[in-house]
Amino acid sequence: MGLTVFTNNYTSIMITVDARGLKCPAPLIQTKKALKEAGTDEEIKIIIDNNESKENVLRFLADNGVEALLSEDKGLFEIWIRKLSGEPEMLHPEDYCQEDTGLCGSDYVMVFAKNYVGEGSVALGEILMEGFLEAILYQEERPSKIVFYNSGVFLVLDDSPHLPTFRGMEDMGIELLVCGTCLKFHNKLEALGVGKVSNAYEIFTSIRKARRSIQL
Repeated sequence: MGLTVFTNNYTSIMITVDARGLKCPAPLIQTKKALKEAGTDEEIKIIIDNNESKENVLRFLADNGVEALLSEDKGLFEIWIRKLSGEPEMLHPEDYCQEDTGLCGSDYVMVFAKNYVGEGSVALGEILMEGFLEAILYQEERPSKIVFYNSGVFLVLDDSPHLPTFRGMEDMGIELLVCGTCLKFHNKLEALGVGKVSNAYEIFTSIRKARRSIQL
C-alpha cells in the first residue's frame, strides 16, 4: 500500500505525536512507537516543524504501507494517519534520516554498562547518576538511543529510582535497548520497567552506526 496525501478531513484524534523541536531520528521513533501502541482504526496526528523531518516520516510511513494525510500551515506540518488491521513492517526508523540535511548531526548513543557513574566509589557513582541523567535531559542534542548491559540493566528495572526519568526519555523519542541476556543472568527479565529487550547484535549495531557513543 503506497502513500496517499490529500486534504485532511479527520475529525477525532486518539494519539498525538508532538515532534516539534525534535531532530532525526526522534520524530521517526515517536511515530513508530505510536503506531505500535495504537489500536486498529485508531487515529494518530504527528506534528512536525521542519520539512526534512516531514519528508523522513512520510517516507517511513509509505515504506510501512501506512496511508497519510498531510496539511501545512506556515511551516508547521500535521500528518494524520490511521492504523489499519495488522502490524506494519516496522522498518528501522533511523535508516530514514537524511544525512545531508544536517539533522542527524546530533545522533549519538549513550551506553550504560553499569548502574553507577565513573570508577572508584560505587556509592558516590550512584549519587552522581541522577545528576548526569538530568544533564542529558537538558542537552539541546540528546541521544537517539541508550543501551544498557551488564549491571546497567538495573537502571531500568521497575524498582529503579531512575525509572521516571528513563520513561520520560522514552516519551521524548529516545529508544532504550536493554540486554536480554543480562536480564536473564540477573533473573530480572520480568522486572523490566521501561525499554525494549534487545540482544548483542542490535546493541552492537546501534553503537557502530551512531556517529559517536558516550559511556559514563
